[in-house]
Amino acid sequence: MNPRGRKFAAIASLAAAIVLLVVSLTTGLQAGAITGPGALVLTPRNEVWIGVGQQLWRATVDGHVLQALPVSETDLPGPPSNLLHHPGGQIVATVRGNPGLYFLDPATARVARAVVPRWPADLKDHGNDAINVAFAPDGRFAVATGGGHAVALFDAEGRYLARTGPDTYRFTNGLWWEGDDLWTTDTNRFVLRRLDGKTLAVAQSVALSSDDVARFLGPARATSGAGDPMAALIRYRNSMIEGRVVLVRRDGGEVPLAHDGKFEPNDVEWVGQQLLASDGASFSVRRWNAQGEAQPPFGDAAFADRLRQIASDQTGLQRLHQASLWAGIAAFAVALLLALNAQRAAQPPRGLDAPLDLSHLGTPLVDRRAMGRLALRVLGPALLLAMFGLTLHIGPVREWLHALITPDARLRVAGLTVAAIAAVGIWFVRATRRKAKLPVFEPLFNAVAVFRLRAASSSLLPMAEGEHVVETFMLMRQEPKAEGSRILEVLMPARESMCWVVWTNRRVRIFKSTRTDHGLDVAFDLMQISALSTRPGSAAPIGTATRLMLGAGSGGWLEISLHGGQTILGSVTSALAVERLVRQFRSTSVDGQAMPRLDTVRGLASVAAGPTRVQAAIASAVLPGLGQWWQRRAKTALLFFVPWSVILLALTIPVAWTVVGSRADVHAWTIALAVLMQIGYPALAARDAWKTGRQAMVDA
Repeated sequence: MNPRGRKFAAIASLAAAIVLLVVSLTTGLQAGAITGPGALVLTPRNEVWIGVGQQLWRATVDGHVLQALPVSETDLPGPPSNLLHHPGGQIVATVRGNPGLYFLDPATARVARAVVPRWPADLKDHGNDAINVAFAPDGRFAVATGGGHAVALFDAEGRYLARTGPDTYRFTNGLWWEGDDLWTTDTNRFVLRRLDGKTLAVAQSVALSSDDVARFLGPARATSGAGDPMAALIRYRNSMIEGRVVLVRRDGGEVPLAHDGKFEPNDVEWVGQQLLASDGASFSVRRWNAQGEAQPPFGDAAFADRLRQIASDQTGLQRLHQASLWAGIAAFAVALLLALNAQRAAQPPRGLDAPLDLSHLGTPLVDRRAMGRLALRVLGPALLLAMFGLTLHIGPVREWLHALITPDARLRVAGLTVAAIAAVGIWFVRATRRKAKLPVFEPLFNAVAVFRLRAASSSLLPMAEGEHVVETFMLMRQEPKAEGSRILEVLMPARESMCWVVWTNRRVRIFKSTRTDHGLDVAFDLMQISALSTRPGSAAPIGTATRLMLGAGSGGWLEISLHGGQTILGSVTSALAVERLVRQFRSTSVDGQAMPRLDTVRGLASVAAGPTRVQAAIASAVLPGLGQWWQRRAKTALLFFVPWSVILLALTIPVAWTVVGSRADVHAWTIALAVLMQIGYPALAARDAWKTGRQAMVDA
């Protein structure tokens, strides 16, 4: 297939990927819209009403479906989120996102009237998403506002009467009346609070257990009478989806109700001496007797078949969603590979893009096996020390040491251990610095630069006739210090940028470098060099902090002075390489003869066609990776964009959605992490784009 055909195939694959991802999104939304049994209520006609998706099921107490009524035929504005028994004999439904309480006729299941609570201004928004409602015998009703952190009381016509005081709750969900007292849940503090039924003042607080993963308090239904247990309560895990059901006593004791498999309780209701709980995971209505013993699920065979069919529809959509998602990802990957292949095919033939001649390179070239042996000789002590530290964290070893060392000796042993580790660390640093000066270890300490050089070709580093590479190394280039305070000039390290240097027998090319790519920063002929030095501070002053870092490191230092007055300086990975360069510079003229001036290689000036560093930095600040893509650094662009997008989808959006909607409690550290990641990642991308941005080249 020719390059044009590959490009067409890449475009077709990209279009297919987009279509598949749209199908995945659509089917995912459709699957999410299918829900199992939700709201439950026992009506005065001895029927069990169950909200199932967009339908209201009416069933007998033994589980035979009498009617599956579409919600639209009940005149409700949406599927019921709560179904409640009103003291007047009607059934009251609430709808998520709607402030009204809708009174349904128990005979027809149609809306007879609606009451809209008159919320105080600060709770009005939470009233639209009111979590649970409970009616007093005289028709008054209380509403738990969930993220409003309050319970409000209204009269039978919806007029506002009272509310709980500040900091009474950290989220509140379940509530029920017991005479003129109102029991409520402090969801995230795991406490039941009994309120005065008229003033909503706290009369009693009962702490519940918090030693189970399903500890957050949810909806509740009171038992009949004033005995124990007083209510059935749903307790949720951190997601407020999975959970369990318990029977709570007045002293805070609990009777957990057994269940098998995953359990997503939505609502509970007492039917005589049996407790029902709708389960969104198994698409069933679980059932227990008065003693808390699990019984077969509620409903006859036809009831179970209906729910199984709904679950099957949801499963089919979920499978289609996942299949189209993975197929879309695969199609996108194929499109990317085809595009890269087409780009590679459009490049010059291999004969015009041959590997570089490295026969004159000063750093010895070794294979991977030899490199591994060198790394083991240098890093072996550190690996042994790390393995020793990990061994101390193994449970049996830690217990053995704990039993072996007496309490009086532990402080001395800890001190000796710290001293020994410090001594080994100092010895390791000194040994590493010594090995960095030995020629046998040079391939290891200069491995990054040599690896990049071996991967490069003549298209990246075009050579004049008779030109060849003599040295390469990584340079932590420092910008000249600005004029200012003498104290700051001495103590503060200079600004640095990682560079890759390629030194030939004719010229020097310095590339700004990242983990994945590099762009030309400066290029000049050797004839422009006026002086070379490996002594810090010979060409420009450096601070004390820089000198200390050089003393602790294993590399060397290089300062290049040009005839035009420019100075290039910084620490290098290979001290031996720069020492060879300095010796050659001092002992002879370049290549042993005076050379004519060579113009800067114009093939390297293609970086000037990209964006300026300001443009690239702004682009990456808006969308991480965009500036790098504009700079034609595709790998780095993906390294910034992909993690940022994953963090956005997996962390930032869910946290923002939860916090803004007050749907659940979010730890301050989680919020801080989400904010830091969304501010820090674009900042890092902008900094990378700025550092690798276009600069004027130093011409000969």
